[in-house]
Amino acid sequence: MDVIDIAMVTWPNIPKRLDYFRQTIESVKANLTAKRHELRFYCSAETERDPHPDDGWRGDELTELCKQHGITLQWREEPANLGANMNAAIRMGSGRFVYLQQDDWRLDHNLDLSRRRADAVKTF
Repeated sequence: MDVIDIAMVTWPNIPKRLDYFRQTIESVKANLTAKRHELRFYCSAETERDPHPDDGWRGDELTELCKQHGITLQWREEPANLGANMNAAIRMGSGRFVYLQQDDWRLDHNLDLSRRRADAVKTF
């Protein structure tokens, strides 16, 4: 069975960002399917701290959230950079296909990533 890697990115530098990620995980787990593929979830998270420490670091909560949802978590130890973090998340997996999921992109409708076999064959 082919694998689709669900590559997620986040930066748990403020409480609101973790709330977004929690909502995103719940929406993806509820609405994303792939009937003929195995889905494997990965998350690359930034470690750079917010310059406003009053906002509060949420790294421990992120670790627990990923554990609860079966998401492999990896910390990126360089200055925060969305593009670099996306690349890090994509490199975590080894599947044939990758679905990139940002931490504040909710999936509000059903999405099946496996095309029906009849759709997979194009005729001209």
